[in-house]
Amino acid sequence: MTTAKQLVNACETKNRALVLRLIAEIPREGWQVTPGLATSCLTPATVQVWHASGGSGINTYETVHASVLLDDQVMPIFAGTFTVEELQLPNYIPKEVRGRPASRY
Repeated sequence: MTTAKQLVNACETKNRALVLRLIAEIPREGWQVTPGLATSCLTPATVQVWHASGGSGINTYETVHASVLLDDQVMPIFAGTFTVEELQLPNYIPKEVRGRPASRY
């Protein structure tokens, strides 16, 4: 299980690969999911993740944006973008069902 201390240390050392692994290891029950945003509170750190997609035809893309915030700071200690292949979260909501009521996930 990922701890706030592990995540903060990874962010402070700018270890993107470790941040990615620690976020991916947060269990499904550790996430609060609302349409478009997933949040995990690991006091004193909060992880926020959301998906973005766009383009058309062969130029479509889907990315995962992640930020890690400390309770006493305004600016995130980590903000990064990953591909959906890099960051497969247990709370991942398929593109086809995003925007539907949460009871359908």
